[in-house]
Amino acid sequence: MMTFKKRSNQEELMDNLDLDKRILKLALKDISRVNKLLGGNNITINAIENIINKNPKAHYKITDIGCGSGAMLREVATYCRKKKYNVSLVGIDMNTNSLDIAEDFSEDFPEIRYKNLNIFQAKAKDIETDILLCTLTLHHFTTADINRFIAAFVSITTKAIIINDLQRSRLAYLLFHVFSRIFLKTQLARIDGLISIKRGFIKKDLQHISNTLKASSSIQWKWAFRYLWVIKPNKTI
Repeated sequence: MMTFKKRSNQEELMDNLDLDKRILKLALKDISRVNKLLGGNNITINAIENIINKNPKAHYKITDIGCGSGAMLREVATYCRKKKYNVSLVGIDMNTNSLDIAEDFSEDFPEIRYKNLNIFQAKAKDIETDILLCTLTLHHFTTADINRFIAAFVSITTKAIIINDLQRSRLAYLLFHVFSRIFLKTQLARIDGLISIKRGFIKKDLQHISNTLKASSSIQWKWAFRYLWVIKPNKTI
């Protein structure tokens, strides 16, 4: 029987930087469509609204780490336009194919720009931001790497880090297995979705990392089988 007590180390197919761009584009479109269907990105949007309401300022820089196709940033841009917030949005990813796709999809969003950076090699000045987003990206990394770059994120973010990622559970896995057969069109997205859940988190995983930080944080379970983890650097509290 499959166990969910520990995070899986199985690599996702989309983490292959040499993956054919056409295949990657179809899978990213598939994932973006399902996120909208399940309302997953609304978790991040609502968290952004809460941070901005509590910390009003003339201009915000919002950076999305592991931005993929840029879907999250486009939703943030649309929300900020409606609210008339003055923002500059930056998407960072180490996959140049993903960034090419993001650029294509974001032609109508001049407030978004993209950078090809390896977050483990980037300098602090390259990522300094008011709000840092990490949506469905954290689970791609090992726990050791997560500890390292979350601590770095705290030092370069002025207001909040908003992490939106998957709960690791047998029920989520079984439900996704059924859901993916109905709603996902690409085999790549189906396979990686199941791997992602096995690489996801239980609340104790996130709490353990949180306890090592010089920051305050809150961890909340959200539908559909997500955790919203908001970290506020002590300098803003």
